[in-house]
Amino acid sequence: MVDDLALQYHYDGRVNFTAFLKSRVYDCLEGHVLTRGNLTLECQKEGQWFGDPPVCNVTCRDPIHENSTTLRETSSFPFYFEGYNVTYTCKRHHRHSGGDLTRFCNGSGNWTGEKPVCKRCKCPCNRVRSQNFIKDPVILKNRIKKLKKELKVKMENLSSTLRSKTCAKDDRQSSTGIGSILGGGIITFVVVLLVISDLPLLYRQIRHGP
Repeated sequence: MVDDLALQYHYDGRVNFTAFLKSRVYDCLEGHVLTRGNLTLECQKEGQWFGDPPVCNVTCRDPIHENSTTLRETSSFPFYFEGYNVTYTCKRHHRHSGGDLTRFCNGSGNWTGEKPVCKRCKCPCNRVRSQNFIKDPVILKNRIKKLKKELKVKMENLSSTLRSKTCAKDDRQSSTGIGSILGGGIITFVVVLLVISDLPLLYRQIRHGP
C-alpha cells in the first residue's frame, strides 16, 4: 500500500519509482472505482509526475431484489456511488409487506434499509391499499374499544322492540267487524255493569230520600 495525496493505492513494489520516466501504477481499494485522474503516473526529469492524481470513490454493488414480486424503478448500473438511491414498487396484484422501497448507497459501500418484500394480495389490492394497518398495540387497543362502542346494539332501537310497542294495521273486513262488535260489546258491558251496581243506591235514595 502506498499513501499518496491522502489516498491509499495498490502498486507493484518490485518496480523502482525513483528513476526518470519510470511509472507508478495505482489501483483503487475494494469497493471503490476511479472517478477522476490516472491510475498510472510517469516520473518526469523535473521531479514531477505526468498525469492527474487518481481519485477513487466508494461504490455499492447492484442491489438485490425479488424479480418475481418487485419492480425497480431506477435503471440498473454496474456501480452506484455514495448517496445514490434506488426505488422499488410492487408488481400488480402484490402489496408491500416489509423492507424498504427506497434504499441509499452509504459511505461504507452498503445499501441502507432492508430488501423490499412484496406479497401477492389475497383480495383486490385496491382495498388493501386503502386500509390503515395499526402496529402500535396501545393505539390498536384504543381503536378496538372505540369500534366496540360504535358497533354496540341499542335494544331500544331494534325493529322488534319498536313493533312490540305499536299495533299492526289489519285491513281485512272480518277483522274490522270483529273489532267493532267486540269493542262495542266490551264498552256496553262495562257501562251496563256500572249502572247495575248503582241501582240499589239509586233505589234507596228515591224511596227514603237523600
